[in-house]
Amino acid sequence: MDKAIVDADFKAIADRFVTRELMPVIIGESGAVRHEGYEQTRLEYFSYVYGKAHDFGLVPLYWDNGAFGSDGENFGLFNRVTGEPHSSESETVIGTMIRACGESN
Repeated sequence: MDKAIVDADFKAIADRFVTRELMPVIIGESGAVRHEGYEQTRLEYFSYVYGKAHDFGLVPLYWDNGAFGSDGENFGLFNRVTGEPHSSESETVIGTMIRACGESN
């Protein structure tokens, strides 16, 4: 992840729409695919990107496609039958996103 690009893109979006046009902005279908061995990198992504979105007045929306397994596009965090997180890893990701959106970065 290139933090400078995230910062520049979010600033440009916020300057144009949030500040000048007074329009709310939702960053839709964002996320990071679950890959074995990259759990910390994924948490760092959510912490930074969601935190920066919050700083600029943007609202990130996580893309949960329901997939949770060992391969493919694993964006799933919630069990769609029970509504509960799939795992303790999912709980950690959810908590990281919530904390990032409530803190200045």
